[in-house]
Amino acid sequence: MKIKQFEFNPFPVNSYLLFDDTKQAALIDAGMWTKKEEEELVRYIEQHDLTLSCLLNTHMHFDHCMDNAFIYQNYGLSPAAHANDAFFVQNIALQASQFNIRLPRDPQEIGSYI
Repeated sequence: MKIKQFEFNPFPVNSYLLFDDTKQAALIDAGMWTKKEEEELVRYIEQHDLTLSCLLNTHMHFDHCMDNAFIYQNYGLSPAAHANDAFFVQNIALQASQFNIRLPRDPQEIGSYI
C-alpha cells in the first residue's frame, strides 16, 4: 500500500490518498479549500493513473470535509463517516462561519455511515 499525504486549507488538515498496485484509491478527509489544492489532488490522481473509489471522513469537522462536494461532483463519490458524527453534517456551514470561513461549495450529504 502507498500513502500520499497532502496538507490542505489554512488550518492545515492532512488529507491522505491510499492506493495499491491495483490503482484503486481511497481519499481520507477531503480538506481542499482552493482551486489550486483541488488541482493538486486531481493532478496526482491522474499522473499515477489512479481510480478514486472511496471517500472517507475521519470526523465531520468542516475543515476535514470542506470539499466533499468537489469529490462528489468530479468522481461521483459520497463520503462515508462514523454514525456518531451525523449531527455535524447539518451544521458544517455554521462551523465554518464561526471561523469567518465560507465553504467553497455547499456541504455534501453523507453517503453512508460506518
